[in-house]
Amino acid sequence: MVHHSFALNQVSLEDRARFERVLAGLSAEREVYLVAVESAGPDDPLELRAGKAMTREVPRKTLARIHHHGEWLDWVA
Repeated sequence: MVHHSFALNQVSLEDRARFERVLAGLSAEREVYLVAVESAGPDDPLELRAGKAMTREVPRKTLARIHHHGEWLDWVA
């Protein structure tokens, strides 16, 4: 299981793609699950997402939208 929050917004798109490739490589050897709190962009809501980390194309389920300081959590799953 890999978890990260508020991390990918601090790296370049190239590094994000490399992170996804590393996850895909690890997933070729064993099941790897990803739990993450991130947003798609600066104006997008934060989302708690989870799913298998096989490839970037595999959709990860959005479980909740959340406030960046934990003031609220809106379950959507």
